[in-house]
Amino acid sequence: MKRSFVFSAKFLREIESLPKKLRLEAYNMITAYGLKGEKPETFSDEALGVAWSRIIAAFKEEKAKETKIPENMFESEEEEQFDKFMRDTYPSLFKFDNPLTYNQYQILKRDFNKEDLDNVILSLSNTRGAEKKYISVYSTLRMWLNRNKERRSYGEKAASANGGL
Repeated sequence: MKRSFVFSAKFLREIESLPKKLRLEAYNMITAYGLKGEKPETFSDEALGVAWSRIIAAFKEEKAKETKIPENMFESEEEEQFDKFMRDTYPSLFKFDNPLTYNQYQILKRDFNKEDLDNVILSLSNTRGAEKKYISVYSTLRMWLNRNKERRSYGEKAASANGGL
């Protein structure tokens, strides 16, 4: 389940165009769709069905705005290339509330082995539902990389304690 969604002024206009007895139902439908992705199967009134088709169109417009990259968003060509590579290679990571930025990637690359980092990025991108469980790609990668480092360190200590076996 998502934590939030954009409540468009178009939603409000559609709700206000409905009879008062249908407005609460419309709010509930919008909230269920916006947060859980649940579409209503039936409508208690034809006017609600008509309003719903316009509301869905407004949801699609908002989604299109979210995925557009504003001009001059990047400070450097490397940053822009990184963003394009990540979007093309790991699109699932852009479903998170906070996707990985170029600067965050550079920090992780500085703090961890690049091969380990790239493997963990691939693992996270292939983890179904990760965007529902975690908020930030950066924080999740850092947590997973630290956990892997601790496991490796523990394994090395155990092996040396057993005479290298």
